[in-house]
Amino acid sequence: MTLELVNVGRIYGQEWIIRNMNLKVSNGEFLALLGPSGCGKSTSLRLIAGLENPDEGHILINNTNVTNISPVQRRIGMVFQSYALFPHLDVYENLALGLRIRGTQERTVRDKVGAMISLLQLDGYSSRKPSQLSGGQRQRVALARALLRDPLIYLLDEPMSNLDAQLKEDLRPEFRNIILNDNKPILYVTHDQHEAMSMADKIAVLNNGNIEQIGTPTELYTKPSSLFVAKFIGRPQMNFFKDGSDFIKGVRAEDLELRQQGIPCRLSYKEWLGSNQLLMLESSYGLIRLLAKPDISISENLFIGWETDKQHLFERISGKRISNIF
Repeated sequence: MTLELVNVGRIYGQEWIIRNMNLKVSNGEFLALLGPSGCGKSTSLRLIAGLENPDEGHILINNTNVTNISPVQRRIGMVFQSYALFPHLDVYENLALGLRIRGTQERTVRDKVGAMISLLQLDGYSSRKPSQLSGGQRQRVALARALLRDPLIYLLDEPMSNLDAQLKEDLRPEFRNIILNDNKPILYVTHDQHEAMSMADKIAVLNNGNIEQIGTPTELYTKPSSLFVAKFIGRPQMNFFKDGSDFIKGVRAEDLELRQQGIPCRLSYKEWLGSNQLLMLESSYGLIRLLAKPDISISENLFIGWETDKQHLFERISGKRISNIF
């Protein structure tokens, strides 16, 4: 089973929201579509789901062109940011409704819903309405409903953005393990790089309707293909140093070193991160971020430098990557 976008484009008025998008998600692969607000993530998802039609290109599911068929015929399991549960139905009825609409026999409905409630650790909550559930429990119900759809592919639209940080951390491995166990293509749309980096096998970074880079989390972090990817991936953000009029050097915060001589800096402030301290330094290049060991004593005035094999080099005008070494 595969999901594939071939030269897909969408235009609103005179502006291309998506242009020449080529993307493939294979069986059992978890791919995150990552980018800032307004970059085209939601439009891409709507095109795949069949809620909008592309102005160019084709959408294929399992090598079948589904560009012009209805959303129902595409057999897509969607999990939304807003849960989209029926507030007047309890958990059991929210899960059973879709099966009944598809003509499933009541005995089979009971078996499938019961098994899904157990799988998603919702035992004891069957008779509760959505308003009586926590955010994490409601998100589990939404995921259970998508699984019961027996879809060909999964589309997840920022499903955890309404949850608090601790609940996100608890649910991420559950979401990944449960959905991957179904061995279907998974497209996870998010603006949160931490979610993408921690859950996805591959990430497609989207910028103004164009895919800047597709790769594993490690590839995007260690070899960003452009200034945009280098700035967007990684916290704290990569540091940038203009090198004449043609090039920009990039260095990760953990690759900077405190030295006896080098670029002069002044300590602006620092943040305690537990295993490290993040130093915010003022310099002639602007604000510089450096990760240091927690036991290092920091003076107000200091110098920094880095090994050349740790730096990234980009063309200033195009923003494209040139090399790791300058």
